Amino acid sequence: MNSAGSARGPRFRIALPSSGSVGLPEAQIAALSWILARKQGGTVVVLATLPDGSTSNEESLQAALADLRWLGIDWDEGPDVGGPFAPYRQDRRGELYREQLQRILREGKAYRCYCTAEELRAERDQQVRQGLPPRYSGKCRDLPPDEEERRRLEGKPHRLRIRVPEDARESQLDDFVIAEDGEEPNALFRMAVDDGLLEIDVMIQPEDRRVESLRCAVLGSLLGLPVPKYLHVPALELAAKSARAQHPVIGSVSGLRKLGLLPEAVLAYLAQLTGIQLEPVRGAEPIIPSQWPAPEAEAGRAQRFRVEDLYRLNRIAMEKMPAEAFRCAAEDYLMQSGVSVPATALPRWLDLMKERLTLLSELLPEAAVLVEGPDLTNRGLFELLRREAGQKVLWSFLRRIQSLEILTADAFREVMREVSQETGLLGNALWDPIRVALVGRAKEPKIAEIAGILGKEECERRIQRALEVSR
Repeated sequence: MNSAGSARGPRFRIALPSSGSVGLPEAQIAALSWILARKQGGTVVVLATLPDGSTSNEESLQAALADLRWLGIDWDEGPDVGGPFAPYRQDRRGELYREQLQRILREGKAYRCYCTAEELRAERDQQVRQGLPPRYSGKCRDLPPDEEERRRLEGKPHRLRIRVPEDARESQLDDFVIAEDGEEPNALFRMAVDDGLLEIDVMIQPEDRRVESLRCAVLGSLLGLPVPKYLHVPALELAAKSARAQHPVIGSVSGLRKLGLLPEAVLAYLAQLTGIQLEPVRGAEPIIPSQWPAPEAEAGRAQRFRVEDLYRLNRIAMEKMPAEAFRCAAEDYLMQSGVSVPATALPRWLDLMKERLTLLSELLPEAAVLVEGPDLTNRGLFELLRREAGQKVLWSFLRRIQSLEILTADAFREVMREVSQETGLLGNALWDPIRVALVGRAKEPKIAEIAGILGKEECERRIQRALEVSR
């Protein structure tokens, strides 16, 4: 661990994707880095992996930062807050990468490879036929200086490869590429340089990037830069077993937000998949096993990402959420969705909805019914309203609420008792016509509370409309 990490606690890096949309694998790595850093009193560093020269960089950056903020992740250094190692954007660190690349080339720790794609393909094919693991043979590793100079002056296409030390080559690392044609540093080289110059102590990576981590460690050592400790967790695998789980936006943070998931549930679920216990409550204290992450031999036993499990955790998060916090989250979701609910009805309606939701997106059709009224074009509902019993109930109910000053839930129940006495109807025969007229469905256990939220005038209007369409 370097001196900066020792003085201030371990430094963790979160890499923002260049696409602007934080996918679930990146979100999990960010969440784990943040949880461990905060648990250990460390520093969270955000680095934007934006490509040089992209015109969409700023928009992509802000979208990715918004995804992290929504999850409840904060940071100490980054592209928006600055820090002692600024800039924290790869598209503004190009000169740093090129300086390190030219230095390692001058020191003979890297070399130019002039092998064509066809030559490399033939080499790999031959190794496969011989039952050998495909790897670069090192054909250009020790070109005579005059031959290398001749090819360079002729402008032969080439790439730069690292001269991997013998002890690392024994771990089946070949002389891997660090810059493509034009000697532009690739993502692997940039990552090794960034981790060193940003003095990162711990990097969390998916299990399937162990080789990449090893290459970065070799690169950092050859560059003479600090090398972080690499922790590996099983890569996320989306297991879609239902039509709902196959929704195209499931794979990103912004997609989960649009579906109406709570950030507390998403953060807790991503942590739980790796063995960290975290309740889906804002500010919950994580419980990290003493042996975390799981040993490599047990890595494959980790639970796959199952959307149904996330939905169940989201339901638990809603149940645990204080009423005021839920109202704020729901109001924000409705606003972002372009849905407006009258302010006088909103608090009571949201308190009612909180008991029945799994996702905030389920508010949208309910809000449409609350604001615009039910759709009575359904053939089955139309026939229910047309029946003689339905007409009796609707007319009796209408006459009674017209004489009221206000309609509360209790007043609604009293009106329904009187309608039952007048018509002699009970059960579904009594309640279904009113439920359909007010909310467009025969099953609604909280119809009295909804009627109280709608109020006398709106209930009267909806009953009259039901009578008109059922003539």
